[in-house]
Amino acid sequence: MNLLVLALSLIQAGTPQGGTGPDRVLDRFLHAVTIRDSTTALSLLSSSAFGLVDSLADADPERLAELVEGFGVVIDPASIGSADPRAILRDVLTSDALLGLVAMVDYSIGTPVVDGSHALLPVDFSFMGNEGVITVELRRENGRWRLCDYFGSTPMGG
Repeated sequence: MNLLVLALSLIQAGTPQGGTGPDRVLDRFLHAVTIRDSTTALSLLSSSAFGLVDSLADADPERLAELVEGFGVVIDPASIGSADPRAILRDVLTSDALLGLVAMVDYSIGTPVVDGSHALLPVDFSFMGNEGVITVELRRENGRWRLCDYFGSTPMGG
């Protein structure tokens, strides 16, 4: 679920750049969300990212329903246990509410610190007068970098 907040916090349209490193994966993810390409955005998430949604669905379906409702996606908490986490995330990643924030966030992706199949990527942000840095965690799965989680306070206060 943290990646949902990350996407909401950092999305800004941009021109995709070359490369295949962790910084490129985050840039591609944010660009995909901006153009409502949920297939690409979802393909850049790690299995652990989907596991976060699964865990929240199991532990607190009411909370998950509240979170996605904030993006204009209505889901019955009673049906969350049988819902596909990809479908839930797809609906959020293509929501009008999420895209409405595109123009309000500026970000700068820093240089990744890579340790084997694990990478930490600093991201500076500015959102409505709030500035800060979050660290995005990526892992290599099947030879490709995938987004896992993030650490720090987002522009939205998450």
